[in-house]
Amino acid sequence: MIHSIVEYTPFSVCNQALSGAYNKKVLNALIQPMDDLAEKRRKILESLVTETVTLADVGRMFGKPDRQIKDMIAGRKSFGDKVARSMEAYAIEHEHENIHLYFFDGLKKENFDNNDTVMFSRSKPANREVDLDESDDFITVKRVDFRLSAGITGYSVEYLNGDKAPIIFRRDWVEAKGYNPERLYALKVSGQSMETSLYDGDLVVVNANETNAIDGEVYAVNYDGELVIKRMVRQAGSWYLSSDNSDKRKYGDKVCHENSIVIGKVIYKQSERI
Repeated sequence: MIHSIVEYTPFSVCNQALSGAYNKKVLNALIQPMDDLAEKRRKILESLVTETVTLADVGRMFGKPDRQIKDMIAGRKSFGDKVARSMEAYAIEHEHENIHLYFFDGLKKENFDNNDTVMFSRSKPANREVDLDESDDFITVKRVDFRLSAGITGYSVEYLNGDKAPIIFRRDWVEAKGYNPERLYALKVSGQSMETSLYDGDLVVVNANETNAIDGEVYAVNYDGELVIKRMVRQAGSWYLSSDNSDKRKYGDKVCHENSIVIGKVIYKQSERI
């Protein structure tokens, strides 16, 4: 048996226990060219209007205003998979017996096996629990504290476990960016110097493989033995650690010197402030 979850927004379609009889008719309906499929959907929708009294009746069936139904038939509105599945789900939920999954793709209800279970939910797709230790699809970046010394290039890393949840990335995203997961560290922002870009309590991910300063980018820096997160700015031949906070009397720029050592570039932030 094959167990699969196909997600749509705002509906969730869960096809369980699909056997080999989820047959060629079904598969062919699902892999039609998009232009042909959209035209087929428009004709099916038009035939429904012809068979009913008014556009408004069809609109109520699918939870759409009659103007939108008219535009969909005329091709002025898109009729993609998401729209088709959501309209079918709305009709099924409101107990319109003649409407079923893939109705607009020209699929007949009898094409489904008796042991095919199709369930619709008005809610958003449920979150799935993933065992991160077993999954190859995700990478965890753990929270750390850096142990620094003034003027020393090297540093030690203390991993924070317990209630310090890691930041999770999809592996394909990390690989597409060319990042080495073992050189990614999650840090908590402290203070107000980087507002409004970063706020106290935000989390950032630092890539320790990117230590060559680029003008205007944000870095974690060992500044005289203190970890600071600042924007590096090039002015008049010198590098400065610049705060984004506009109060320059309180958060003035600091000139980089021999004891200013770049730990890594900030590549991601996680914030509750919008």
